[in-house]
Amino acid sequence: MSEIHTVAVLSPKPDKVQRMRELLTHMCKEVHSKEVQPKTAPQCESINADQQQDYTLRYMMTEQVDAETPDFVMIETYKSKGAAEKHPQEPHFKELFGAFEKEGIFAKPPYLAHTTTKAGFDRDRSLL
Repeated sequence: MSEIHTVAVLSPKPDKVQRMRELLTHMCKEVHSKEVQPKTAPQCESINADQQQDYTLRYMMTEQVDAETPDFVMIETYKSKGAAEKHPQEPHFKELFGAFEKEGIFAKPPYLAHTTTKAGFDRDRSLL
């Protein structure tokens, strides 16, 4: 199955930029500790790869440059469609969006796109 890339554009209210930055930075740490299996840990071959806690290949928070109120763009890569669907079900994801809602952080609803690679390259990986 093909890797799935998710691009999420998150637009904070002007007075919520720093708070969104803090929450997303924390989320990156949570995803790394809970959705990525350490390279030294043995793989369990008796279960489906999507069921393992090792399904997130890339999870980056980027911030728009040269903008008075920057958008944050999350760039995520998952092992499969099933893995991409699992991520929003995780407790740390639900907590993040609960905080966004409770604190009224969004200036507008997030934009979300799920994509597959059709051409190009990733320098640290192979030609796609």
